[in-house]
Amino acid sequence: MKLKYFIPIFALATATAANALPFKIAPYGEFGWLWADGDGISDSQIGFEDSDIGLRGQLGAIIRKTVVADLFVQTGIVAGGAFAQYKNKPLVDNHYYLKRGHFGIPLSVGYTFIDKINVQAGTQFNMEHSDTHYVNHEYHAYHAEFDFTAGASYNITENNELGIKLTIRENETALGVSYNYWIF
Repeated sequence: MKLKYFIPIFALATATAANALPFKIAPYGEFGWLWADGDGISDSQIGFEDSDIGLRGQLGAIIRKTVVADLFVQTGIVAGGAFAQYKNKPLVDNHYYLKRGHFGIPLSVGYTFIDKINVQAGTQFNMEHSDTHYVNHEYHAYHAEFDFTAGASYNITENNELGIKLTIRENETALGVSYNYWIF
């Protein structure tokens, strides 16, 4: 099939699917700061609570379904990570850092005000891998974690949504900027 025929057919099929789908789909991105506090070393491991401020981000795809009027449910799949440096250690020293990667499934309930402002709260289940380096100590762990999430976003256009998201878990708080581009 020639490309000049493919593009209009693809555009028509996409428009038809967008109107036929009972939900919205969007690629999702979030990037922000991570704060941790705690009592220091616990359970013979060094964690994010021993660090200064860190960075956190995730990318994925989300699905939003309107349930009743302006009430919606949102879920999807995301992958991301976090990085932090230990307190009072130079950033250039490779022996003092923490890394964490995760695959997550967010689930939240929200409400849309005046077709522009979305407010939502929920949880995110993560399967994580932590990688810790502290001088001669290396610690690798796999574990499951639940986060509490709350956020607000603004629909810039019909497809573009920009927001802020607060993520809270034991000994950690993260604040990030999120972006959705609704394909359908």
